[in-house]
Amino acid sequence: MKIQNIVTNISDNLKHLALALPLGAAVFFGTGQVDGQNIEYTGTAGGAWSDPANWQYGVVPTGVDQPIIDSVGPTIGASDTVSLTGGFYIGNGGMGSVLQTGGSVTVANMEPGYATQGTYTLSGGTLNLTQGGWDLLLGRNGNGTFNLEGGTLNSASQIWMGWSGGTGVFNMTNGTLNSSYAGVAFQFTQGQVNFGGGDMYLTGDQTAIGNNAWFQKTGVGTYAATYDGTNTHLYYKPPTSSDKDIVSFTFPTYGAATISGTNISLTVPLGTDVTALAPIYTVSVGATCVPASGSTNNFSNPVHYVVTAADSSIKQYTVTVTIVPVMLTFGPGATITGTNIVWTGPLGIVVTNLAPIYTVSQGASGSPASGTPLDFTTPQAYTVTAAGYPTQVYTVTLNLVQENINYIGAADGAWNQPTNWAGGFVPLGPNQPIVGLAGYDGVGPVIGDTDTVVLTKCLYIGSSATGYVRQTGGSLTAGSLEPGYQTPGTYTLSGGTLTLQDPGWDLLIGRFGNGTFNLEGGTLNSAGLISLSWPGFSGTGVFNMTGGTLNSTYSGTAFQFANGAVNFGGGDIYLTGDQTTITNNEWFYLTGTGPCTVSFDGTTTHLYYVTPLLEQPTLSANGFSFSFSGPSGQPYTLLSTTNVALPLSQWQTNSTGLLTGPNSPIGFTNATPHAVPHMFYRVRSP
Repeated sequence: MKIQNIVTNISDNLKHLALALPLGAAVFFGTGQVDGQNIEYTGTAGGAWSDPANWQYGVVPTGVDQPIIDSVGPTIGASDTVSLTGGFYIGNGGMGSVLQTGGSVTVANMEPGYATQGTYTLSGGTLNLTQGGWDLLLGRNGNGTFNLEGGTLNSASQIWMGWSGGTGVFNMTNGTLNSSYAGVAFQFTQGQVNFGGGDMYLTGDQTAIGNNAWFQKTGVGTYAATYDGTNTHLYYKPPTSSDKDIVSFTFPTYGAATISGTNISLTVPLGTDVTALAPIYTVSVGATCVPASGSTNNFSNPVHYVVTAADSSIKQYTVTVTIVPVMLTFGPGATITGTNIVWTGPLGIVVTNLAPIYTVSQGASGSPASGTPLDFTTPQAYTVTAAGYPTQVYTVTLNLVQENINYIGAADGAWNQPTNWAGGFVPLGPNQPIVGLAGYDGVGPVIGDTDTVVLTKCLYIGSSATGYVRQTGGSLTAGSLEPGYQTPGTYTLSGGTLTLQDPGWDLLIGRFGNGTFNLEGGTLNSAGLISLSWPGFSGTGVFNMTGGTLNSTYSGTAFQFANGAVNFGGGDIYLTGDQTTITNNEWFYLTGTGPCTVSFDGTTTHLYYVTPLLEQPTLSANGFSFSFSGPSGQPYTLLSTTNVALPLSQWQTNSTGLLTGPNSPIGFTNATPHAVPHMFYRVRSP
C-alpha cells in the first residue's frame, strides 16, 4: 500500500509534462489520455529526418504527429521509413522545404505552402499519400511547390493547386506519378502543372487533361496521352526526325573548325602532330555519329564522320586538317582570330610610326620583319611563309580606344619607356595611367627633364598596391591627380612643372587609400580644389611642402579638408582671393624655420617664410660684425637705428642688394661701434 501511494504521487506530478510531449515519444506515468501534436523541425538545412536532435522535444514525428517545416528543412534518405497518419505542413510561418532522395514516406496528406512558402522535392524513393478527398494541397494560403524529379509519387486523391488565396505549382521532370483518384487527378484554383518528363498514370480516361491552360507541356519530344481502357498514361515520345547535322566541331587547343556544307576544315600551326587529334563535336537532337566525339584519329589525310538521324537517314562529313605557318603573337597585346589581327592601343598615340613585335611558327618567317616601323593609319598586311606549306596573309587593324594603362616597370623606371607600360604604349591624351598594381608593389616611374607629358584625364597612384611617381623635371599636364586612389600612393614634385586643369577638384589626395603629395621644388599649377581625402571616403591625404611654388587659381578656398593635413614648411603658396585666414585651420601646420608671412595684395594671397638668417654677431677691437644669408637673387635691405621705437621708414639704410644663397652669407662691420650707446640692426627681404 505504501508503494502504491508513491507511484500515484509521481503520476500526479508528471501529468503536465506528459501532456506536453507527442504520442509515442516517451513512457508516461498516470492515466491522462495524450493526442498526437505538431512538432517543428529545429535542425539545420539538410539535416537528417531521423535525428531526434533536429526536432522539437527531441522526438522524430511518427503516427498521428504532424510535422511542421518553416526553414530549409530535413533530408529523407535511403534508410528512412516515415509513417504518418495525420498532416504534413511545409511553410506555416516561414519558408520551408523538404528533400526526399530515397527511402519511403507514407502520410495522409501534405500541404507545401500552408500559410507562407513551402516546397517538397522528390528525387528518389517513394512518397505515398493516402487520404481520400485531397491528399496534396499546394498553396493553401501561401505559395506551394512540389517538384517530382525522380522516384515514385502514389496519390490516392486529388492534387490541388491553390486554395484560399494561395498558389500551387506542380513541376514534374522525371519519375512516376500514380494517381488512383477516380476523378480528374488535378484540381485547379490558382497555379499550374509543368509537365516536362517522366510518366503520369491517371485512373480512367483523362487524355484531355493536357488541354487545360494550367497544364503546361515543357518537355523535349512529342507529348503523348494514351488510354488503355483503365488508365491514362502521359509521357513524351523521343523526337524522331531526319535532322543529321554536325552543329559544332572543335579541336581542343586549336579551336573551332569551319563547317561549310559537309566539309569541315581547320588550319593548325606548323609543327603540330596531326596523327593523334581528338576533336569534340555536337550533332542534331536525336542523331548519332561515328567516330565518337572525343575519339582520337589520324588527320594526316581527310577523315570521314557519318551522322545518323533519328529516322535512320545518314549524312557523311569530310574533316580536313591543314598545316600552315602561323603568326603566334603580335603586338604586344594583339588578338589573333584566324588571319585577322586586332591590335588595341590608346587614343592619342602617333600611329604613323609604330613598330610591332611578333613571333611565327618554328621554321617560318614573316614579312615585314618584326620590329619594322609602319604607318597603321590603315590596316597593314603581314605574310608568313615556310617552304612546302601554304602561305598565310594576316591583316592587322589598329583599334584605338580610351583606356587605363598600367605601369608594369621597375622602381624609378623612365616614364617615356614603352616597355614600362602595359601594351607597350606610353600614356598620353585621354589615357588614364595607373601606378601601384598587385604584382608591382612599391614601384613607380620618374618624369625627368626631357619629358613632356600631356594627359586630359586622371593619373591614379595606388590602385591595388603601393605606388609612386617622382617628377624631377620636365612637364606634366593632367586633368586631375589621385595619389592614394585605393591603396597608398605618393607623388613627389622636386623639379619641373605640374599643371592640373580640372576646375572642380584636380588633386584628390587619399580617396580610399593613404595619399601623399610632396612639393619639394618646381611649380605646381592647380585650377581646382586640393582635397585631403573627401567627405564620405575612407582615405587620408597629406600635402607636404618644403620648397617650390604652388599657384592656385581656384576661386574658393584652395584646400578641402576631410581627413589629413597640410604641412607647410617652405616655398611660396599663391592663392586666388583673400585666404589670409587659411593658416588658422587646425589641419594647416606651419613646419618651416622662421616666421610665416601671409599677405594679400587685393588679388592674391601669398604664404611664405621670412628667409634671411642672421648669424651670431661678434664684437672685437676691429668693430661690431655680423653676416646674413637667404635665397639667391632675393633683394634685401640692411637698416639701423639708435631708437628701436622709430618706424622703419625712419631707420637708416646701410646697404641694399641681392642675397647670394644660404651658403654664401653677406657680411657687415661697424668699425666704430662705441660712437653711440647702442645700435639696432634689421635685415628686410624682400
